[in-house]
Amino acid sequence: MNSDMTKYCYQHFENAYNIGWNTNFDSTVESKETFDSIFIEKLTSYCENPLNSDLNGVCRETEIDGKKYVKGFGEIRIIDLKKKIRYAAPNVIIDDILSGKYIPPIEFIDAVLTGPTFDSEEYQEFYLNYSEKNFWGENEENFEKIAKVLELAGDLEGFKDYILNNDLINIVVPEGSLLNYAITEGKEKEALWLIENGIDINAFDGLELMTAIKKNNNIIAKKLIDEGIVINSREMNDNPLVSAIRFSNAFLVEELMKNYRDLIVAYSNEYVRNCSVLDIAERTKNEKIINIVKKYLV
Repeated sequence: MNSDMTKYCYQHFENAYNIGWNTNFDSTVESKETFDSIFIEKLTSYCENPLNSDLNGVCRETEIDGKKYVKGFGEIRIIDLKKKIRYAAPNVIIDDILSGKYIPPIEFIDAVLTGPTFDSEEYQEFYLNYSEKNFWGENEENFEKIAKVLELAGDLEGFKDYILNNDLINIVVPEGSLLNYAITEGKEKEALWLIENGIDINAFDGLELMTAIKKNNNIIAKKLIDEGIVINSREMNDNPLVSAIRFSNAFLVEELMKNYRDLIVAYSNEYVRNCSVLDIAERTKNEKIINIVKKYLV
């Protein structure tokens, strides 16, 4: 999850664009990228003053005077004054940039250069209002719109009219996207309408497909697959094929293996070594699932 320019959903859902959560450059290759000293200075200031922290957050090991230390676990937010959006990044992003492991998009660089400094009055006002109560930095007008659209979710026509009249189809709510909210709450008609009317199905890195699988909603899941939802398979827990196998959903296992061959990968982490989708299927002891997986591995 958390690919660049998708919406933030690490500790909570938030109307901020992800930047730098996944390294994107081979640091063994010498990077020819150079960065404005003002960009590095301003970004460093943000990274030294994280907005929030999490013990499960992104961290990096560093060595000072022969001793190893772990740094990070914090998050920053960068306000883009031109586009009126904000970016969410781990506070080790500056280390990854300086070490050549990550090259940020030009939009982010521009936002840092032209945006308020960390100690400015404008940013400090945002900093002080950044809380769950204020839905992580939303202004009062947007906060009221979020409450209203969720209130109308039981009234399909009212829900549709309010979204269209206020251009809210891609608004972020406490459950993520409106689509993820509709799937979670079992509001299938609303979910189908949102997809058919152009909601950004890739804003949350494939989250809605994972939710549809967990809710055993094959209609919504198939619709998302047909619409070409972009799927993340970097981690085992983010792979919808793994999820469909674990939920013994034979229909979706076949659909995913047929349409997303890149999901057929093996995983290694602290718990497993070269664990394939067939290994995962065999653990279910479901012969139908096992046979479907074997069919597409040939």
